[in-house]
Amino acid sequence: MCIIMLSLTSEWSGKKSMTDFKQQTAQAQSIKILHLISSRLEMIGKL
Repeated sequence: MCIIMLSLTSEWSGKKSMTDFKQQTAQAQSIKILHLISSRLEMIGKL
């Protein structure tokens, strides 16, 4: 998944303007945060 996000980000930076790129970066960060939350919830569930 990380590799896909990186390739998407590089494509966007090449094709779109900086504002679109910043928006894409914000989306990637929110996905990372969601992933962290879900992994923490999994750890809590295993306890």
